[in-house]
Amino acid sequence: MNRIFGIVLLFLGTHVLAQNPAIDHLEMLYDQGYYKLVYRKAARLLDKPEYDFSKLPGYYRAIATLQLAQDEHWYKRHLEETDQAKDFLLQLRKSEKGQKIILAHISEL
Repeated sequence: MNRIFGIVLLFLGTHVLAQNPAIDHLEMLYDQGYYKLVYRKAARLLDKPEYDFSKLPGYYRAIATLQLAQDEHWYKRHLEETDQAKDFLLQLRKSEKGQKIILAHISEL
């Protein structure tokens, strides 16, 4: 009986720690410098109700926005989104969950 309980507990523990493949894909694309792609894919994830629990799509959208804003032409066309990205990151910093996200992804900032 203890063996079965241990196996079930192990399975649940790995399931809880498992990451979301779509978020992992965003992270990989961001690390490779595909900021426009991250910007678009994160926006699509934000539109899906199953990602309402996660702040990571918003985080990746915000940091991709700030990377894209380095281009003056892009920045002029997306002033409002750049301001929203800054506001989102400031709000993220204020929450406990947001601080954990920032600490886990500090190398991206």
